[in-house]
This record gives sequence, structure tokens and C-alpha cells, in this order.
Amino acid sequence: MKPLRFLIWPSILSEADWRRVGRSLGLSPRELELVQRIFDGKKLAVIAQEMGLADGTVKTYSQRIYHKLRVSDQRGLALAIFTEFMRHVNAQTSQ
Repeated sequence: MKPLRFLIWPSILSEADWRRVGRSLGLSPRELELVQRIFDGKKLAVIAQEMGLADGTVKTYSQRIYHKLRVSDQRGLALAIFTEFMRHVNAQTSQ
């Protein structure tokens, strides 16, 4: 799985934005933590080590997240997160 090196999301989304998007998409805090680390461009083995999980567990979690968001890869994940973020931004600006 290639990391999302083309995105610099951590500097674009604040922690509040991440939490809002995660809640809206139905991600648990642990799932959101995994998604953020993927967006940091970290490989699954590094994420596993940082989160104190087995490599296979991180792979399983990431697959469950993809299924939950109805995407098949990291590009789809990026699009789902960005789309939800923009939905919140547009909702705020239209009020």
C-alpha cells in the first residue's frame, strides 16, 4: 500500500476538523487515529508499531474502515475524508 505522499492533511485539518469528520463518517476514535496516521504518509508497519498493534491488526482495521466508508484504497479514503470535510465547510459558510 503506497502512502499518501501527495497530501499534507495534518496541516490542513485541525484536530476539531478531524473529530467532526470522524464523527460524521461514523469512525471510532481508534479508527480516526489510524486514518490520521495513514494521512501522515506512514506505512502500516510503522502505524502498527506506534499504536502498539500487530501488523495484521492494522491491516484488518484499515480494511474495515475502507468497507465502512465504501472505498477500496487510500485514494478513495482521501476522497471520502476531503468530501466530508468540504461538506462541513460548505454547511458553515451557508449559515
